Amino acid sequence: MTAFFKANAFVAVSAMAALHLASCTTPDTLEQDTTNTFIVVEQVQGAQGSPTGSPTDELESDVCSLTQDEATGESFCTIAADYGVVQMSAVLKNQNQLDPTFLNDVTFTSYRVTYTRSDGRNTPGVDVPYPFDGATNFIVTVGAGASSRAFILVRIQAKLEPPLINMRGAGGALALSAIAEIEFFGHDNAGRAISAKGFLNIHFADFADQ
Repeated sequence: MTAFFKANAFVAVSAMAALHLASCTTPDTLEQDTTNTFIVVEQVQGAQGSPTGSPTDELESDVCSLTQDEATGESFCTIAADYGVVQMSAVLKNQNQLDPTFLNDVTFTSYRVTYTRSDGRNTPGVDVPYPFDGATNFIVTVGAGASSRAFILVRIQAKLEPPLINMRGAGGALALSAIAEIEFFGHDNAGRAISAKGFLNIHFADFADQ
């Protein structure tokens, strides 16, 4: 912040005071301004077992896939993480700004997944898998169309813990439906925080193997 003083007296003292205030004050762009970028979550899809799989609008998450040992003929359970694929675009809130700049682009650095059920039974590790945080690193550029990013939606750990591990071989509930809430966190290139949220239906079960 720059101050201009026109008084003829105490000019040196005023300049020193202004310098002291500038050194102790956080810039307004970081503390008071809000970002001029609005993030649109255009689509969230799920991909079973691989980020390169065919994404679907609702995810069927297999808690156990039987694999046969060719040498012994015995079957054993294999598990894999499931992925989400998000598409986002960025637009300017202030439509009077004619052209976006580098400062308006958004970098997302982390995300959080939380699972809920429509019946209100939402105790992690009992009714739904535990929530978790993950790291990511992708840029959404204003005016450049949709950006896509794959991320882990159901961790391997979740399939080794209740309630999902209890579903193997129909040992517990046959199926569990939950809503995944995915919140992405980042900042624009001026350092101002921004977040965006999407949702996806997930159906957990020990699906029949091919």
